[in-house]
Amino acid sequence: MKLPHLEPEEFIVCADQGPLRERIFHFSPTSLANLKAKANQECETNNVISSFQALSALVWRSITRARNLPSDQPTTCSFSIGARSRFEPPLSDENFGNYIGGAQWICNVEELLGHDLGWVAMNLRKCIMAQDGKAILGMYQFFAKSPIVFTPDKQDFHGPNKVVIGGSA
Repeated sequence: MKLPHLEPEEFIVCADQGPLRERIFHFSPTSLANLKAKANQECETNNVISSFQALSALVWRSITRARNLPSDQPTTCSFSIGARSRFEPPLSDENFGNYIGGAQWICNVEELLGHDLGWVAMNLRKCIMAQDGKAILGMYQFFAKSPIVFTPDKQDFHGPNKVVIGGSA
């Protein structure tokens, strides 16, 4: 199998990303527990939504609201997901390599901001939970058949309607 690019110059792109914008927020254990409880209460679930899912829903909604996007525009929340434990049986710690998957949920701005935190968190949870070993293996098989190299100039990973969250989804 050959990759579509043979020379590094073909896929190493130095695109001007503009100034780095970084914000650091601290959420106390108490505020995270309250946020998780609120999301679960709004969904009428018994502790199904995790702190991570509730926080991701809050951050996505907050960023989207601050961007003041048109209500009919789609917005996306994407996650990198550790895949090692999602395979059946799970891959052992002795198995070398990093295994990741991805999940994304798309809705329009009106939908995202028109529903409560719990509704958004529950939909993010469903999207994340759907990424089992079979789904991730399917993604790997797809890329094995048609390998591509993602570059900033050809793939729009960032944009006013996208939020990308890395972490322990």
